[in-house]
Amino acid sequence: DWFPVSAVSCFLSLCLLTIHSWHRLYETWFISVFSDSRINILHYAVGYAHYIGAGAAILAESPGFTDTKEDIREQIVNDEVDEITDSDIVEMVTQGEVIEEEEEDGRKNLIPHSEGFKTIEAPLQYISQQEEVTPADIICLHLNAVFSLKDITLRDIYGCGLFLWACYHQYKSTVILANLRKNKKGKIVTHRHGIPHGGWFELVSSPHLLAEVIMYLALTIILWGAHTWPFIFLWVLSNQVESALLTHWWYLSKFEDYPKQRKSIIPCIYSSSMASLVLADSSQLTADGFEKLPDQIMYPYAEPYDLQKTCV
Repeated sequence: DWFPVSAVSCFLSLCLLTIHSWHRLYETWFISVFSDSRINILHYAVGYAHYIGAGAAILAESPGFTDTKEDIREQIVNDEVDEITDSDIVEMVTQGEVIEEEEEDGRKNLIPHSEGFKTIEAPLQYISQQEEVTPADIICLHLNAVFSLKDITLRDIYGCGLFLWACYHQYKSTVILANLRKNKKGKIVTHRHGIPHGGWFELVSSPHLLAEVIMYLALTIILWGAHTWPFIFLWVLSNQVESALLTHWWYLSKFEDYPKQRKSIIPCIYSSSMASLVLADSSQLTADGFEKLPDQIMYPYAEPYDLQKTCV
């Protein structure tokens, strides 16, 4: 294969990442109830760097961005095809000629020429209208040649479904958190902390962080084979787990009736093994650093969220 990830997979991933960004923006302006705490400017910068880096990681290994002029020239030279005339092309497109392509296992695969030509018909028509073919025209033709909806795989479909499922539950968790500070009419009545109930909160303390991990896992499935994206996923996994642990410990220290069956971030599996150690030292329960912990825990990638804004 020319590219580690298909053009369709890259396009789907960028679309999902864009949906996620707009979804987070909507939550910020219309759902979440903010406290009066402020975030460190460096943490805020990390948030922007993350999303810019995530998009760049996808583009860096997508078709049209990774191959140089030498790569394209080598692909053309090594592409063993018989020369055909203009009349041959017209006949193939109009009559839908079918040729046989022999695969490695010896089987014959029937390929209609007309399907391939229809894919690049529009860019070819555009180029023919230009006085001079530019490099941008060649790139346009090249991208249209490699981008085909036929390249969508079950992995892409499963990944998209998993992403949207997690996105929905993250939104639901944000609504539950916001409603803790609102009355039945939707008016903000308090900024106090409380214990959230419902949805994934019955399983973990930070379902919005769990959903974030699942969404990036879904993107990892779609971008399977990429060399850069796994580092993005590991970065997300590490900071989400850390934030979930700090959140879980804080809940345990503040609420004596906090549900014992809840785990920190992974349902039924990952409990806070250090919680007992933290809570055993009563001095940490009154220290200023621990008392202010909620204001210092950042929501994914240090966007303008803190624990008071998103968790309680």
